Amino acid sequence: MPDKMFEVGTIFLMVFLIANTIVTLFKVYTERRLKEKAMDKGISEGTMRELFRQDKNMTKNNSLKWFLILASLGMSFIYIHMLDQYIKMSSGFLALGITSLLVSIAFFIYYRVIRKQE
Repeated sequence: MPDKMFEVGTIFLMVFLIANTIVTLFKVYTERRLKEKAMDKGISEGTMRELFRQDKNMTKNNSLKWFLILASLGMSFIYIHMLDQYIKMSSGFLALGITSLLVSIAFFIYYRVIRKQE
């Protein structure tokens, strides 16, 4: 049962990552088109800076978020591998719990960093 749960979870993760990639690419493309149209309309440079100022900050924070998530996933996989060698885990639920715990800690760290920036 737990192995099937892990396989289904992996499929959902892949679907999520592919959908997230498509949405991100679409967002980048539409923002670039919006900037080009704003330049063509002759919007002042100060207005353009004010309009697109938030993008740089969001990109920096987005990179931090994904770094924390991927680092926590990597640490959870290493920890699960170490536990598997020494304890001989038979349940996939423990692996899922460890992964969920470390990812939630990563989100909490991200939340605290964002709160400090505000």
